[in-house]
Amino acid sequence: MRLHIRNISATLALIAASIAGANGADEMAIDTFLAYMRQPPIELSWGIFEGTVSHKRDGKRHKKMPVELRARFSSERVSAQLIFNDDQVYMIGQNFLDGLEGTTVHEQRAATPGAVTLADRGIRPSDLTLSFLYWDFVEELDREKFGGRVCRVVRLRNPQADETAKVWVSRKYIFPMAVEWFAGEREKPYRRLEFKDLKKINDVYVINRIAISNAGWRTIVQFKKIQLAKPDGSPVPDDLFRQVD
Repeated sequence: MRLHIRNISATLALIAASIAGANGADEMAIDTFLAYMRQPPIELSWGIFEGTVSHKRDGKRHKKMPVELRARFSSERVSAQLIFNDDQVYMIGQNFLDGLEGTTVHEQRAATPGAVTLADRGIRPSDLTLSFLYWDFVEELDREKFGGRVCRVVRLRNPQADETAKVWVSRKYIFPMAVEWFAGEREKPYRRLEFKDLKKINDVYVINRIAISNAGWRTIVQFKKIQLAKPDGSPVPDDLFRQVD
């Protein structure tokens, strides 16, 4: 089987990790397919993503808040600082080989009392590391199309809680296109996440728009100003991660 690496990346997920594309991905054994998805090849050194979080509830107007993601990449790990509304700050990370145990989330600064938080906008820090990808494999379902792309569909189970996830994974790029979360044995998902919009920056295709939704609300995360550097490019800025009081 011939594998081809495509310079495609995802923000607010494995951040700007390149996605492996493969000819004959349908013929891959599911464990091999999942292994490629869980440990993507990294072709970046660092990145800074600036944008907005737009949130709308039924019957109410859109509300936008600024968001910033500052990330450092290596072949083994992604580390990133997330700054929401110039107030709430998280350090998040993912060691690829350590799976779910390699996910770290640390709140560097809590939101000011009364201020809007990530949780208010339906965003969980663990979304940013795609920690659900490291849940236990349950089964592979029938192929489906999502966003015009043929996807392999897998069901995963959270070993730490009574919930499962249904994940649509692009057969061509071996990257998740959408995920739905289910509580217990319920048939209706309680939350959905979709990756949208490709943008080419420094020969890397970035998925720079993400939609998260539930009954009665929808949140869009969009990055409009993005800086990316490869290992042989610009040196890592001294102020890549902001100092937090």
